[in-house]
Amino acid sequence: GAEAVFMRALSLTRDRDRPGAYWVVRARNGDRAVGLLGLVPEGSVGRVGALLLKEWQGRGVAAQVIPELGRQVARNSGLERLCIEYRQCHSQAPGLMRKLGYTPAASDACPEGLAQWWFDLPPIA
Repeated sequence: GAEAVFMRALSLTRDRDRPGAYWVVRARNGDRAVGLLGLVPEGSVGRVGALLLKEWQGRGVAAQVIPELGRQVARNSGLERLCIEYRQCHSQAPGLMRKLGYTPAASDACPEGLAQWWFDLPPIA
């Protein structure tokens, strides 16, 4: 089930040969992994992936960790934009993306069944 998929994805964060950077999102007390956050660079674009255990969805976790990722990327990477894709069935995601300052891509530019949102990173000073 979903827990097995999460544990498999968690194990992939230990693979140092995979391109990109991956973070384990932990509960505030640090005892439990509750999500994963990844960033894979493709030219000037950073592809962001976020996965939270179902019981942690809708609790503000993504709203905290995604902006922090953006701040770290802006400081350290030279990327110009971030892109997040998610399945269109995630009904809470559009509101979160708007709240975080992401802009939706045209629907004809997205793979079938996915929504795509973009965020322009501030220039490195």
